[in-house]
Amino acid sequence: MCRCETSLAFPGSSPLPLPCRMSIPDTDSRSAGWRRSTLNRGRGRRRVGFDINCGVRLLATPVARADLDPLLTKLADDLYRTVPAGLGSEGKLRLSVKEIDRLLQEGARYVVERGYGLERDLTFIEEEGRIRNADPLTVSLLAKQRQFRQVGTLGSGNHYLEVQTIERVFDQEAAAIYGLTEGQVVVSIHTGSRALGHQIGQDYLKEMERASKRYQIPIRERELVCAPIKSLRGSVT
Repeated sequence: MCRCETSLAFPGSSPLPLPCRMSIPDTDSRSAGWRRSTLNRGRGRRRVGFDINCGVRLLATPVARADLDPLLTKLADDLYRTVPAGLGSEGKLRLSVKEIDRLLQEGARYVVERGYGLERDLTFIEEEGRIRNADPLTVSLLAKQRQFRQVGTLGSGNHYLEVQTIERVFDQEAAAIYGLTEGQVVVSIHTGSRALGHQIGQDYLKEMERASKRYQIPIRERELVCAPIKSLRGSVT
């Protein structure tokens, strides 16, 4: 629909044995079979990545590129000062286990109700930012503890916050629906569930590793462990 140019950047598959229908946890390793943070419900398979809920959001602004250019240095300084980023970064929010459980159940609505978003924002998010029947009891205490101070942080690795400019619009009708025009400044954000999602991946990797051995499934890569889809472990992951 549009092509964007970045004005500011703020950093922050191997073959599988398939003797039967499988349930497979996913990773983002270059040697792994599928990408991180995807939930793939293929034929007889379900797989999920380490960085659960990882995704990209594009925020439109009313600012034009010409107005932003003189302020790029100041903007960069402000972003580095105010956006918690980097490995192990912590934000101002301090959540308890009970609050983490609410966050896992209520998703985006929980943070909107705390003033970190608008009600109308929920209409632009898949399933309005929450998964029905989400069960915090399936998440380990360690995973929740690792998230106490990381809610609202950008993180590291391939996570980023970029200030971009719409350089060219290819589909005028679609762009108009989204309120996008050439020369407009937008903000692209890529982040996820941080240490909580990674710990969930680690926890269930161990579970699936035991299942692979139990069902005598030969695995070439530890991060591609799996279990038959109709087994107890394969049906609950």
